Amino acid sequence: TMISNKMNFVIASNNIKKAKELENILYHLGYQSIIYSELMPYIQFPNEQNNSLEQNACMKAEFISHYLNNELVIADDTGLYLDAFPQEYGVSTKRQLMKECKNGNFNQYLLNKVKEKDRKMTLRSVVALAQNGVIIAKGAGKVRGKIALEELGNMSTGFDKIVIPDGSTKTLAQIDWNTRFLYLHRAIALQNLLKKRNFS
Repeated sequence: TMISNKMNFVIASNNIKKAKELENILYHLGYQSIIYSELMPYIQFPNEQNNSLEQNACMKAEFISHYLNNELVIADDTGLYLDAFPQEYGVSTKRQLMKECKNGNFNQYLLNKVKEKDRKMTLRSVVALAQNGVIIAKGAGKVRGKIALEELGNMSTGFDKIVIPDGSTKTLAQIDWNTRFLYLHRAIALQNLLKKRNFS
């Protein structure tokens, strides 16, 4: 299917900050989107598995697309990969951090964790696009960088405050949106997905 730029994508996420970022990225690329809960009641997603980012992204996109006839539904899954801890985080980043860090201050926890260790890391994202319960495209993106020495910047939230992407001396949260866009793992993943389907 050829998609015109007028086309709305529907974002399958219950994480408002993540949905907002996906919305901003799509807008930057010339597309409109809305979060699924504007079209139907809020719904709990099936539990994510620890197998792969791709599997989780596909599961979320498929799940919501069953409820919304013909809509183009996009979902993503993201993981943090620390060079110093190759067996940890990754696909289970959020679940592992919630277990280990009860106060919810994940950034501070990670800063302590990599103290005196290799600070290099990768953020990976896989996005999936589903229509009527079928996956029609996928895209992957990653950013290499290092964990900063402290939380810096207020132009973004979450890991962006502690991640310094390769080629920059600032954290993602210290970089204005137009420049940050070039480094975002989700933006790279979405562009790779859109290229595959002649959406651009």
